[in-house]
Amino acid sequence: MDLATALSVPLSFASRRVSAADDKLGILESIRQFTDRIDIFCQAGEMRLGTNSDLVALLESMIHPVDLRNHGGLFHPKVWFLKYRNLNDKDDVAYRFLCASRNLTDDRSWDILLRLDGRRVDTPNAELRAQNEPLARLLRSLPDWSINPLDPARAGRVKRFARWIRDVEWEQLDGAAPTFHFFDGTGASTLDIHGTRALVISPFISDDGLAHIRSKLSGAVALLSREEQIDRLSPESLDAKLHTYVLNKAVLEGEEEDAASRLVGLHAKALVLNGNRKARVVVGSANATGGAYSRNAEMMVEFELSRAKYGLDATWEALGELKEPYLSDGGKETPEQEKLEYELDSVGRQLASVRFWVQRVDEKPHGVQVWADSAIQDVLRRASRKGITVRWEMLSNPAVSSYEFAVTEESAGLYGGLDLTDISPFLRITVTAENGTKQTTILLAEMLGDLDERRDAIIARQLTDTRTFMRLLALMLEISGLWMDEPVNKTGAGFLFNGSGRNDEPALMEAIVRAVAGKSQGLEDAKRIIDIIRKKDQDGTGEPILPPGFDELWKNAWKAHRLLQKLNKTGSADGQG
Repeated sequence: MDLATALSVPLSFASRRVSAADDKLGILESIRQFTDRIDIFCQAGEMRLGTNSDLVALLESMIHPVDLRNHGGLFHPKVWFLKYRNLNDKDDVAYRFLCASRNLTDDRSWDILLRLDGRRVDTPNAELRAQNEPLARLLRSLPDWSINPLDPARAGRVKRFARWIRDVEWEQLDGAAPTFHFFDGTGASTLDIHGTRALVISPFISDDGLAHIRSKLSGAVALLSREEQIDRLSPESLDAKLHTYVLNKAVLEGEEEDAASRLVGLHAKALVLNGNRKARVVVGSANATGGAYSRNAEMMVEFELSRAKYGLDATWEALGELKEPYLSDGGKETPEQEKLEYELDSVGRQLASVRFWVQRVDEKPHGVQVWADSAIQDVLRRASRKGITVRWEMLSNPAVSSYEFAVTEESAGLYGGLDLTDISPFLRITVTAENGTKQTTILLAEMLGDLDERRDAIIARQLTDTRTFMRLLALMLEISGLWMDEPVNKTGAGFLFNGSGRNDEPALMEAIVRAVAGKSQGLEDAKRIIDIIRKKDQDGTGEPILPPGFDELWKNAWKAHRLLQKLNKTGSADGQG
């Protein structure tokens, strides 16, 4: 997972109100609104930054690194659980389940996505609950696998989701209900792979993984994978019943004129298993490797369908010229550099699976201490014996860094003189081999002594002039039309009153009055941002951001807002609200 791509998750829920033209401010406002409703669980040590952005700091509360704690297994599902409620009817609730092969990154490879929509039944039944139990088990496992303890409200929501999902009746595919298979990291699975002929689509393969899949197949197997993966199979695996294919590069490169939008490389995972009359189609996260079926947490979804429409021959025909045969003798060794990079990745995952703490302290004006659980000492000793060095740094301020890892608060060094926005629980870990090869990962520490205004200060830092402030204020208060292509003048005059001459552009005064009268939910949040910006303006460290006359306007608007709150409470108490 990369953090920059994760920004798209809250943005997708705000798509009705936020347009592409809003750019950073639209993303910022959607994050402010929706992070409390979203939880993302990802494998510890497999988090990257992606495109550099200050806004990733606002994702801290919704991201939860996990570890299976089973010595080498990976948390590998790529699933979404979504709940929708009709704003006009609170009892009208719908659910959506997405099962994919795609990670939450900006990768542009060929992947598979399955979408299922459903609704809860009025009368629960044992058959439906048995069907959905693998989904519920995955959800129930998440809080236990989390490196950092979940906030009680978030943990409670995940557990409630596990209860809700048991009674959801999902849509069918050509009359076939889905069968869910959850691999829990123990090697136990309900997926029984059997049949005559089969198609295996998997970007990563291994001899033991293919042997497991082929053990109950009586006929030939077509394998669509990557060239280097096929080359590394043993000659014994490449027998007469295994027919190997790769994506046809010539066809792929000719599909799109725009290279930036072209899909590159295979990342899809699927099994098509022919039976005597039916075909079973299985899609999800599991590669054809021994680790996927014995150690990893995975999710797969199966449908039993018409062989004529969905079986091996039909699927093969649908792939058309996207595939081409690839002949290999096998037996190639993995390059030493690739083995080294894998070793460094493994060290990164082990480090990220240890609990870390970042503590904010009052120190002219702020300071931090960073320390880890004592379990990190074993990881560091093993890495040192292999000539591997490890360094950590704070993602928001690389100057806060060290090669030393304290294991108690008392032994942790103090880094002072920091701005509040310099402090973050995101730590970048750099693992370096003796030959200089480096791999990095990002871990999420538990934050102690945090201040509520840190998040607001991060938001305020994005506002560089009056124009960006005005746009964010409009988004926060859900005011439509409060936008100007060009500021009226350098001082911001014209923002307070309709000085542009455009009848369709409301003055800020009118807009805020409407927001107060409409009881906008963004007023309280807007006040905190405005207080921070006002302090910066008063410090005189840069160009003023608040437009002239804004303070007086806001003071009166806030006074009216508080008065309305008081009147509403009084009215409710009197039975008149």
